[in-house]
Amino acid sequence: MKNKNKVKMYLILVTICLIFLVIAARMFQLQIIKHEEYSYKAIELSKKDINKYALRGDILDRNNVRLAYSAKYYDIWVNKPDILLEEMSAEERLHFDETLKVIAQTTGVTVEEFMAKLEDESLSNFLLKKWATKEMVDAIQEMEPRWLSSYDSYRRVYPEGRMASNLIGTTDAEGFGRSGLELSYNDYLAGRNGKYVMETDLFGNQLALSNADIFEPENGESIVLTIDNYLQQSTQLHLESAHEAVDATQMIGLITNVKTGELLAVANTPSYDLNDPLNLNLPEGEELTGDAYWEAIHKMWSNPAFMYNYEPGSVSKLITTAIGLEEGKFTMDSHWLDDTGEIQIDNDTIRCASYPNAHGDQTTPQALVNSCNVAYIKMGMTIGKDTIYDYFEALNLPYRSGLGITGEAFPIVIPRSDLLAVESYSMSYGHAYSVTPLQMIAASNAVINDGQLMQTQLIKQRLSSEGEVTFQAEPKLIRRVFSPETSAAIRPIVIDVPIRMGADLKGYSIAGKTGTTLKLTYSEEEDKLVYGEKVINSFYAFGPVEDPQYSVLVLADEPDDEFRYDAAIQVAVDMLIDTMNYHGIGNDPTGSDDEVIVPDVTGISYNAADFTLSELEIDYTSVGYEPEEDQVVVDQFPKPGISVMKGTKIIIKMGPRPDEDL
Repeated sequence: MKNKNKVKMYLILVTICLIFLVIAARMFQLQIIKHEEYSYKAIELSKKDINKYALRGDILDRNNVRLAYSAKYYDIWVNKPDILLEEMSAEERLHFDETLKVIAQTTGVTVEEFMAKLEDESLSNFLLKKWATKEMVDAIQEMEPRWLSSYDSYRRVYPEGRMASNLIGTTDAEGFGRSGLELSYNDYLAGRNGKYVMETDLFGNQLALSNADIFEPENGESIVLTIDNYLQQSTQLHLESAHEAVDATQMIGLITNVKTGELLAVANTPSYDLNDPLNLNLPEGEELTGDAYWEAIHKMWSNPAFMYNYEPGSVSKLITTAIGLEEGKFTMDSHWLDDTGEIQIDNDTIRCASYPNAHGDQTTPQALVNSCNVAYIKMGMTIGKDTIYDYFEALNLPYRSGLGITGEAFPIVIPRSDLLAVESYSMSYGHAYSVTPLQMIAASNAVINDGQLMQTQLIKQRLSSEGEVTFQAEPKLIRRVFSPETSAAIRPIVIDVPIRMGADLKGYSIAGKTGTTLKLTYSEEEDKLVYGEKVINSFYAFGPVEDPQYSVLVLADEPDDEFRYDAAIQVAVDMLIDTMNYHGIGNDPTGSDDEVIVPDVTGISYNAADFTLSELEIDYTSVGYEPEEDQVVVDQFPKPGISVMKGTKIIIKMGPRPDEDL
């Protein structure tokens, strides 16, 4: 019995020793081995960070006009430990209540909302108001609340609202890009935030008498676009007017400098207000929620000039003509017979838009002006599948543009090894492949620019926060695809195209090519994509014809049937006329066009501006004019002091007369 008790005591002693050893080992691990790690974590837990926001860089047009910038605001924080209600005297409590009333009047945060946050034990310091104005902060600080702090913050501002909205894009509440250039160039624009780091107690409250460490932010770079604000404004107005006139679902327009590859305008309708980017502008009573809402938002934000694939149709006949002439497969005097208005390729029948009428016997220039599909199928057969594909690759049509734009669509071009005969011949008149408007205008420019394919450019410069140039773009020749002789032979052929389609060229040296393609739609019955009744009408224009400087491409998506063949023509011509006038290229072949200096009409009434501009023979378009309102000109494009041709259309923006006392 006595031995059994000894064994028990021995086991208990051993167990106690083992437990002691485990505890000792754990203490050794925590206090010696992992001392540094846990000390660091303890320090981290006793600190609280508040962002010190970097100033996001501006987005500027080529003339340094601000298209997007960050305005200074303030984040107002409340430090709860400094509010000791139970220790306040009656006078102090009355002052505290008066301060809350001032806060409610200036920020919109009610007394009830403030007290609810103050009494919430899960909160320590809390954000009272984000993006408060200086006036708000000053009004509150007059009450001298020691428990309130304000920190610099920035909010993105877009002075032109809807102008270039799908190109510029938006930022989130923290100032990071979420669409357009704001997203694509976020790494350059955003900079790097700094921090206020303060010591806190276990509940996250700042310790009395403790100092805050300040880590200064690195401000972002600004980007200077190749876009011209005046041409962008003008293009937007032209597209909006045409959109309504032809009842299209959307309009897309681009203007380029042919010689440099620079994009001067990229616009589309409908657009959205960059200062209200989450508003879908739905009809009254209609509402979207959840995934459907966000899908609609991202569609609204997308830029169709870079993201919308379409079959270019007859505009690509310029390319086919250039390939055939360059390769010596045919000449300008070659003949192409269209005796039925249709042609059979294997089991497929391809028709001209004129079917059942036929174009008859045509030379190469006549076939191009007639836009004869039958003739171009025969040209495709003459050129050969591999040669067509070689030139498509040389024009970069199977590849993206290289602009570096987030979300740019990949072209849809059938791989050479999978290309059937009917598909290769269809490519010769602009079908069986899909590209973006951006790709199509670049490839078309190569045909009329002495055969030179230029790298498309959108970013002209990047500037540091101190204004120093950190990147400077230069025109870049990718390759010469066609000879100058081939290019020179094609340009004058298509002078007749806009004239035959009824466009008013106003005497300017302009040529171009139309394109109309049936849209592919999904057929449940056939379980595949089929051509429907809706069309995309497009027009590519360039000028002056002898030595092209500028080009325009306009797409009208699903216009009314009345305009299915010409919805894009006049608007493209008008955009090109504005561009040429703006750059001093008039409609007088002797070069004797008079120039005028754009006057300053800002700050005066509509009638006064009308008189001033009419006296100088300057045409204008007004935006936002309300005859019954007391308005003045709040902005104008081009800006005062610029020399323009007589006949150049000025854009004047009307708005409320400013308060003289402000």
